[in-house]
Amino acid sequence: MELKKLKITPESTTNFTLDISTRQDTDQCTAFEAPFYTVPTRFYFPRSAFHATEVTHGGKSVWKGENGQRAFDVSLHPAKNPTVLRIFARDTNDVFASYYYQLNGNKWESVQRDDFRRIIDDLKSRSQDDV
Repeated sequence: MELKKLKITPESTTNFTLDISTRQDTDQCTAFEAPFYTVPTRFYFPRSAFHATEVTHGGKSVWKGENGQRAFDVSLHPAKNPTVLRIFARDTNDVFASYYYQLNGNKWESVQRDDFRRIIDDLKSRSQDDV
């Protein structure tokens, strides 16, 4: 409960659409690339007072928040085969949810958490083989 006292709530917020085809920071979002357990990863974190209520890729919707949901941590693993995406979201009551997607051709498809983890484990083993 002590951590809640440290939380700074902005006076107002702005909703925006996060486009994962963008590699650079924007006024609404910090974007950077770093290895995640040796897997190349692009991270997106909305800035304070900005709520990512939708995630798109090249203009096509991948995820849209429902009931006040907003993405607060988006991780793209842009491997050649497969490319996967993880979205951590929360709603206005601080109820958290995770969403997982895999790019098949030009279409993002929802996958189960266990399938996502299996894909990440495979990507980790492949990237470690490259070291």
